Amino acid sequence: MKRLTALLSIAMIGCVAVDAVADWDPTNPNEFWVEMKGLICHVAGPVPRAVILHGGAIGMRHIATLLVPNTVKVSALRDATGQPVTCDSASDKCSVTIEAFAMRIARTTDTGAFSVDFALDPDFEVVPHLKQLSPNALPLQSLQDDVPSGAAAGFFDMTTGLLFAAPFPKCGGKFVDDKGNPKDDTCSRFPSWTTVHGDLKDKAVLQIRSSFTLNRWRTVPMNNSYALYVWIENRPANNVEDGTHITLYDQIFWNSHTPAVKFCSLPGSICPYAPPSGIAIANSSIPIFSVPGCDNTQFP
Repeated sequence: MKRLTALLSIAMIGCVAVDAVADWDPTNPNEFWVEMKGLICHVAGPVPRAVILHGGAIGMRHIATLLVPNTVKVSALRDATGQPVTCDSASDKCSVTIEAFAMRIARTTDTGAFSVDFALDPDFEVVPHLKQLSPNALPLQSLQDDVPSGAAAGFFDMTTGLLFAAPFPKCGGKFVDDKGNPKDDTCSRFPSWTTVHGDLKDKAVLQIRSSFTLNRWRTVPMNNSYALYVWIENRPANNVEDGTHITLYDQIFWNSHTPAVKFCSLPGSICPYAPPSGIAIANSSIPIFSVPGCDNTQFP
């Protein structure tokens, strides 16, 4: 496991020491668990963060959602994001559309920038590395802004914790060239979701930064005595993923040409969305295979 440490700014207000927890304790209010699915790219830099994308034109448009426990103070979440909040008693969650705001996990006393200290689990290697797929790609400067804009619907700042990824158990993908032909016979694993979790040694809180908070971090209160759970999902508006959707990552990089993906069966498995032979499906569309997450390879 490698350790990535980056200083955000010279004028730091605090420093968070965090333990990457191997033994998850859901009863500990100092611990947090953030799960991310869909069209999300991990981008390194002065502020390492997950970038949640809008997607593209009709057929590729994505809708991003932040979900939190229904113990949240609804008015605070609404006021910080500027978006309507919907709560579901069946799932015990409240949701809000992610649009032009940033998120992070911190302590109530953290009001500004602080040093970054998080670790990568070896399982994170299943996340596609854009530097390998598109060597000349450079992240847009706007990805380091306080508040997302343009192709970015939201930011989740990677400040603390252990970051890992869980691969799909049976389905993989093959990268293809401009003509739709697989570049090689490798059926690669892709992440079903990525997660960051850790222990702040003080109560973990969700903070939001947007124009509605005057571009300052604001804590969203939650009345819970257990670990903080947060879910971020970014799904296509038509609820159907396509192997070409991974190319949407080109919207947040200069000189980027990310290849499309065709689905295939991993060795020893049969993917229900690929032929039994393991040959990838051309232009395959399925309802549950998420767009693979990515990173720009400055994550080690």
